[in-house]
Amino acid sequence: MGIAVSTKTGTNQFHGSASENYWNQRWQGANLFTKKNYYSNIAAANAQGNPTRAAQLAAQPIQPAGHSNLWGLNVTGPIWIPKVFNGRNKVFFSFNYNGEKDAKPEESSTYNRVVPTVDNKKGDFSDLLKVASQPQQYQLYDPLSVKVDTARAGHYIRTPLAGNVLPAQYINMGKKFYDNYVKYWPDPNNWFDKSTTPNNNPFLSITAPYNWTFGQYSGRADVNLGSKMRLFGRFTRNHFVEFRGDWTIDIMPGLKLGLHPQPQHHAARFVFDQ
Repeated sequence: MGIAVSTKTGTNQFHGSASENYWNQRWQGANLFTKKNYYSNIAAANAQGNPTRAAQLAAQPIQPAGHSNLWGLNVTGPIWIPKVFNGRNKVFFSFNYNGEKDAKPEESSTYNRVVPTVDNKKGDFSDLLKVASQPQQYQLYDPLSVKVDTARAGHYIRTPLAGNVLPAQYINMGKKFYDNYVKYWPDPNNWFDKSTTPNNNPFLSITAPYNWTFGQYSGRADVNLGSKMRLFGRFTRNHFVEFRGDWTIDIMPGLKLGLHPQPQHHAARFVFDQ
């Protein structure tokens, strides 16, 4: 299905308009998730006896700064070059431009993540057994202890890991994995109720970028070849790039970046009208 594009011919008089719309994120209230994260972190620092950290957190804005610019420009008239060419009544043009540039953080409720706790990164998953309503679902087993279940043909059994803690030798075996991957996981910043398992999106990527750039250009030229013949041509161009999803930006910017450039669209058309 094609998309119809309509443009207007130019006139003998120069006309134009320009516009600029500006938006700032701090002009609007923070959402519930962002506020909860902000005040809970301050309360947690005070509860840990760390007023210095609490003061540092309180000195930060509830939500990061963000802004958006939206531009518009429209110009039309005859093609006229002093002492060179006078296109009045003969050659006309029109030009239109719309652009937008956003530089703002991702909405915290959009990119929630499940990440391991500090103890989990060290191989200690004992917290899952303490707070889970069904701890057997979180019991870890020694993968090297698999043996045949003599009581049930065709079945196998494994030995549970004591306390749900990985043995030191297993940590050493996985050191390469840890060095390359685990250290890039941020710590939970939204897990305030330690009586529950940290499986309900415990990390809010509040500082992740959600930026985009958009530009659309269009132009038209009309030529009167006579009282019964006219020629016009038009040109359009669109370009859009979305820069978002970098939820590990506080640890290693660009590691989990979602860069989504959209294809540029060009169109040109020339028409005779008799």
